[in-house]
Amino acid sequence: MHIMTKGMIFIPMLAVVCMTQASHAKKEDTAEIKKSCAKIYPLAAGDSDADLISLYSQVCDKKNRKNPELLAQLQIQIAQKYQALDQNLKALQAVNQLRNQNIHTPELTDIVFLAGTAISQNALNQMRTVELRALSVETYAPAKLLAETIYFAQSTVPGNAAAAEYPNKKKSSKKTAEKNTAYKKTKIEATKSIAPKAVKTSKAAAKEPVLKASNSSSASPFDTFNKK
Repeated sequence: MHIMTKGMIFIPMLAVVCMTQASHAKKEDTAEIKKSCAKIYPLAAGDSDADLISLYSQVCDKKNRKNPELLAQLQIQIAQKYQALDQNLKALQAVNQLRNQNIHTPELTDIVFLAGTAISQNALNQMRTVELRALSVETYAPAKLLAETIYFAQSTVPGNAAAAEYPNKKKSSKKTAEKNTAYKKTKIEATKSIAPKAVKTSKAAAKEPVLKASNSSSASPFDTFNKK
């Protein structure tokens, strides 16, 4: 009886613990940004990503508000997170808020570029796959200008990244270089084999007028009178 009583007490306790853990996990899954924080940062309304909630919680912390540098860095991380989550419009809005605070960093420029590129790519896919049309005259001109600008700016890309992005291009350029080197070697060898013959011929040709000149110079101008 004593053992049964202990078991009967243990089972309800275990059930309570499990229910508590489940409710706690549910709260974590449905965690939201505090309303007071959402009032300061309306852009955060509706966000449920755990990382974003953590960042906004730090931004809204009264202690961090006294540190402008930390606050700016946290806001930059929020913009980066929006871009990573493919929420590109929110990423651009977050960057715009920072620029209104006169904050300009290379990280913000990268966010704008990546978000803008993703938006353009989505629009292009919409044209090709859904609307089944090509770029118009108005849309082609800026797209071409962007492609050309990217081409001239690619020198800043690290060599390893460029090789990973364009492996076939690297292989083809290597093969072309090898072909050019082999062609140059063949041309040099051919030139060497032909050059000595050309020199000998030119020397032989040069000797003929010399001999003629010497023969003519040895003859006396009075030989014709002597022969008579």
